[in-house]
Amino acid sequence: MLNSLKALSLVVASLIATSGLAHAGDCKDVTLRFINSTGDTIRIENVVIDGNDGTWTEKIWNHRMEPGDPSHSTNPRRMNKLDSGQAPDSMTVEFDRLINNVWVQDSQRFTSQPECEDDDTYSMTLT
Repeated sequence: MLNSLKALSLVVASLIATSGLAHAGDCKDVTLRFINSTGDTIRIENVVIDGNDGTWTEKIWNHRMEPGDPSHSTNPRRMNKLDSGQAPDSMTVEFDRLINNVWVQDSQRFTSQPECEDDDTYSMTLT
């Protein structure tokens, strides 16, 4: 009986692994890199990510970038709803532009991003 249970569990594990139900797990140590090509001073607020396990928001906490700043990169983070080997459907950067001394809300959506692998960097040029 014990041997037949072991054999059955091996068959079930094999079926799950080949059926697409098994996930590689959250993509880890991912850096978000922003390039300011807007010509304005900007303040990056959030990145809304539509992953294979749902949508969530990564807070950037009002990082200010002046015109001509080469780039800003976040600390590595875990993509809690994007598995390794999966591409996000979209990444939307929510930011403010300083126009005539007034902060104006803006956003830019990025699609066709590559599959996520641990230690990846997603670069987004804001225009």
